[in-house]
Amino acid sequence: MRKISALIALFCILAYVAAVVFGAYRVYTSIEGQRRTAVREVDEIKSIISANGSAFFEPSFRDQIRVKLEQCRVLEGVIITGSRGELAFEREKGRSVAWEGRTPRFTGRFGFSALPSAPVDVPGLRNVNVYALVNTINYEYLIQVLKETLFVIILALALAFFTLIIQGLTRPKAAEFETPSGDEAAAPETRSVPDVQPAAGFTETESEEEFAGTEIEAEAEIESEDASLPDIFSDESDFAEDDFSFNDLSEGEIGPKKDDDFALEDFLNEDDLELPDTAGNETPASAPNGLYSPRSGLGWEAYTRERLASELHRCAASEQDLVVFLMECGAGVNCDGALYKKLAEESIQFFNMKDLSFEKGERGFTVILPNADLDLGISRAEEFHARVLSSCRDSIHARGDFTVGLSSRSGRLIDGDRLLFEASNALQKAMEEQGPPIVAFRSDPEKYREFIRQRV
Repeated sequence: MRKISALIALFCILAYVAAVVFGAYRVYTSIEGQRRTAVREVDEIKSIISANGSAFFEPSFRDQIRVKLEQCRVLEGVIITGSRGELAFEREKGRSVAWEGRTPRFTGRFGFSALPSAPVDVPGLRNVNVYALVNTINYEYLIQVLKETLFVIILALALAFFTLIIQGLTRPKAAEFETPSGDEAAAPETRSVPDVQPAAGFTETESEEEFAGTEIEAEAEIESEDASLPDIFSDESDFAEDDFSFNDLSEGEIGPKKDDDFALEDFLNEDDLELPDTAGNETPASAPNGLYSPRSGLGWEAYTRERLASELHRCAASEQDLVVFLMECGAGVNCDGALYKKLAEESIQFFNMKDLSFEKGERGFTVILPNADLDLGISRAEEFHARVLSSCRDSIHARGDFTVGLSSRSGRLIDGDRLLFEASNALQKAMEEQGPPIVAFRSDPEKYREFIRQRV
């Protein structure tokens, strides 16, 4: 009986583990299926945007998106961003999208998850992206899985209890009792407990030892059987709420740059470079103490060239591009401690490159962006420029109050000083009156090789 009990206990344990693991696997596959369905539904919305790009803000376009969203099975909300503004749609009003001023953001709810941004190619528009909020939990299917898992666990538990009861009922008796004689049977009321007599063929000492040994063995068997019964636990998993923040974009004066802001004449090349009087970074007022400056939270200016040289070496080894941004407030802006620190925080949050962001003098800062080409750098500069104008509108009023100059490695074997020199010249042109606030240096390979030959 003991072996049978052990086998049943092992079977119950395996049933518990199999039910929980298989149930968790079914829930996981359901969530992944919801995500795959969401990707297909986002592709359908992207096709609508591409087909109606010229009517981005027309009521008919918005009606098509709303109708499509109502037909979707897993999408709860959609936010569409572009160079002309942002649009937000939700299946149930107030459930998935919250507005902070003029900026829509997804709300955090249990089971809701946001997909990565999906870029859309729309003629006449730049930086069009679709952000989607997905309900990853199919509650009807989840309830069915939980019911089936609980049913298996209850069956195994019932089998364990039934085995325990049978084990207790079939436990062997400790000893044999003799029937009392006639005189003893005639006066049972004078006895509190019947006398226990040893069985035939055994002495009294042997009978007591057998009784004690049997009792100890029975107690040990009960304890072992009780220990074989597993405890049942239920694990709860907390789904973390994802925080999703999007670039602050607005229309008009502080909106993102138009397509014609970057005509070919806005780029610098080798013919436009000036002598490196302003190309280098200014000497910091105090020596570095630690990794980051307490004034802004950015890296110390003295570390810029060392980190840039290291990143250039790494990108050259892996054949990756790299972009350097030099950003600075205009001469008419009071770039005091509060504004400077706010700009630094916006830069860290937007570029997510705190270890590659450094102070630059008293009014600017430098950002190194690995694995990015010049076109991507221009796009990122546009978005960050619009973000600064939107978040710092109390201090920065015009587009020329915050300027950006950038340059990229562009497949060249180039050192950090040269790259800073090019970006500094682009920044100087951006700071000119009536000039564009963002200027990029585009290298001419032939002129650059000529420049290298002259220096050798």
